[in-house]
Amino acid sequence: MNIYQASRYGDVFAQLIKAAPATEIAAGQANKDCYASLQALSIESAFAEKTVLDHDSASACLSGIWLLHNYLDQSHAISQDLHSCTGSFWHGIMHRREPDYSNSAYWFRKVGEHSVFGDLVIQLSQGNTDTTARGLICDGQWDPFAFIDLCAQASDSTDETTKLCQQVTSVEWQLLFDYCYHLAITPI
Repeated sequence: MNIYQASRYGDVFAQLIKAAPATEIAAGQANKDCYASLQALSIESAFAEKTVLDHDSASACLSGIWLLHNYLDQSHAISQDLHSCTGSFWHGIMHRREPDYSNSAYWFRKVGEHSVFGDLVIQLSQGNTDTTARGLICDGQWDPFAFIDLCAQASDSTDETTKLCQQVTSVEWQLLFDYCYHLAITPI
């Protein structure tokens, strides 16, 4: 499921999003083809055509891009310095992918409620009759802890649970990146 157009995020982010490997639920192989571009990435270069109004949200975008290319350590270095529920969200995703599920749960407890959770519920509910996917929604609310548990059960790339986790992880990344990008450039 592709819910966004990479071109909405400017040339630098668009190129990196288009060059990204398939979304992983585990650590994955680092995308070495993009390492030099990622190393050169900065808030100034990534948001060259925009005025950044929220530096932490712009940094969160950088954390997300590193994570998208399976550079967990670099993503972690950025997200651990973001003392917000959004920083904790990126941090929790990174630990879920390590996999360090208990640490991921710790960070998702720090997230609390996040507006992206509601968007995840909407995306997963649209035409989805999969009972496992619906199990990630409790009383109409996204349950990040149920998703951590589901990722822990995923066994191999051909497994239906793994495929669902990859799909959800992709949607989660897209929604969170979009949220961060727009928050970085939109006046409050």
